[in-house]
Amino acid sequence: MGALLSVVHTIAAAAGGAHVVKVRLSAIVPLVLACAAGWVGACGPGLFDGLTGGSKDAATEPSDALPPPPPVDAGCAHAYAPERPTVADGPDTAERVFAMERLRLDTGNQASSLPKPAGLDLDRRCTCPEESACARPDGGAVCDDPNGRDNQGANFIAQILPGVPGLRPTAIEDELRNGVYSVILRVSAWNGTADDPQVNVSLLLSPGLEGRLTDAGPRAPKFDGTDVWAVHPRSLQDGNALVGQSCSTPGVFCLPIYTTSSAYVRGDVLVAPFPVVPIAVGLESGSFELEIRSGTLVAALERSGGKLALVGEISGRVSSESLLASVTSFINPITKLPICPGDPSYETLKQTICALPDIPLDPTKDGTNQRCDAISNALGFRAPEAKVGAVIPPPSGTPACDGGTPKCD
Repeated sequence: MGALLSVVHTIAAAAGGAHVVKVRLSAIVPLVLACAAGWVGACGPGLFDGLTGGSKDAATEPSDALPPPPPVDAGCAHAYAPERPTVADGPDTAERVFAMERLRLDTGNQASSLPKPAGLDLDRRCTCPEESACARPDGGAVCDDPNGRDNQGANFIAQILPGVPGLRPTAIEDELRNGVYSVILRVSAWNGTADDPQVNVSLLLSPGLEGRLTDAGPRAPKFDGTDVWAVHPRSLQDGNALVGQSCSTPGVFCLPIYTTSSAYVRGDVLVAPFPVVPIAVGLESGSFELEIRSGTLVAALERSGGKLALVGEISGRVSSESLLASVTSFINPITKLPICPGDPSYETLKQTICALPDIPLDPTKDGTNQRCDAISNALGFRAPEAKVGAVIPPPSGTPACDGGTPKCD
């Protein structure tokens, strides 16, 4: 297990597919609200040092194909994904279904059973000493992590989490383990061995454990392969027509929107570039969607007692404006209203988020000195085996703000 995780943390994805990630990052909003309210401990001098300037770092139609790695630069060992194996494929085994049990969004020192997400070399350069992949909004730059890893988002979250008043460090993972939400991963066309040159992987959003709410109180998942997870209709083609039907029922065709046939397994590590990857993270403060583009899911296949689990990371590029638009789904705990333009908290969030971009959203613009308009990001996860259940929509979210899509000026 340790060796496999070591492999996962030394690999990375070159600019490939696009990932859509649904995330409830309630951890971020309270800190910014605290800053706006003047809590000194939440945002003292230097809170964002190294994230919003100081030194250098880094759409076309998304693709789920990984480009060939560029030449290794002198003095920099780039972190890339394992190459596709050249072995002959064997007969396929039955489909495997997994559901996320743990999720880590930060690189800080908070208590977690998962290692810090290392990030991937998204722009195929080691910024500092190499030039940045783009021009940052403030004219400054951000250096890559070791081996050219681009992970601005996770580093940002690591710095803000300790200053969030009253936030439990494990809050994000606790809601996942309580069955409030998950992400389902379906792996098919796999030969069951350590090397397979072609595998299919699809992902489904889950609004929670099926039958979680009982008369005796909420029921927690077991994460032993027997849990049945509801499926969000947004994850399926014509999903609204399938509401109330079970994806495990013969004759019910739950065709995923988020799928790739370009995945493979090498050395017991699954590599899956996606046009779109959905991830749901649930907390009580609200929810929002992020689009993580041009990234790759890389996960070790952990084998134990006849069961499998996926342990790895998803990395890619998050549009700064999509992140800004997403925060309007949160409720300001002071005003009890959505955080919309005009709210002082929104203006603080906007200033912070719009200063973070370190990479182009479109990987074809890497190295062209165009404006940085995305934030590199990596998240870690563990997903044991599970089962898919009925198609069930989630509860209604926060009403949308007026005035159209927020923009970074």
